[in-house]
Amino acid sequence: MTGSDLATKFGAAIGRTFVYRRFSDSLLEQNSFLNKLAVLVDDGRLSGRADIVALRKEFPGLLTVDQWLNGHGRDALLAATTAERMRFHFAESSNLAGGWA
Repeated sequence: MTGSDLATKFGAAIGRTFVYRRFSDSLLEQNSFLNKLAVLVDDGRLSGRADIVALRKEFPGLLTVDQWLNGHGRDALLAATTAERMRFHFAESSNLAGGWA
């Protein structure tokens, strides 16, 4: 599943638009942690080469993204995105009001 696929599924689940954008090469060059994470996603353990059948045998309750979003995942995603909006709104309001003394 691609980042764009996840953005589409997340957006459909909570009625918002998400846009997937990969980190820029210049940012990855500057941040070794993000660079290592990108390598894992591109070529390593997180590159989509998982043996799902074997994982389901080891973890019988393993959900697909759709199952997770149709269950408790939707509420978790909604809470996370609402919290982020509230932080952004609060920061913007604080800046407009001159911040806290």
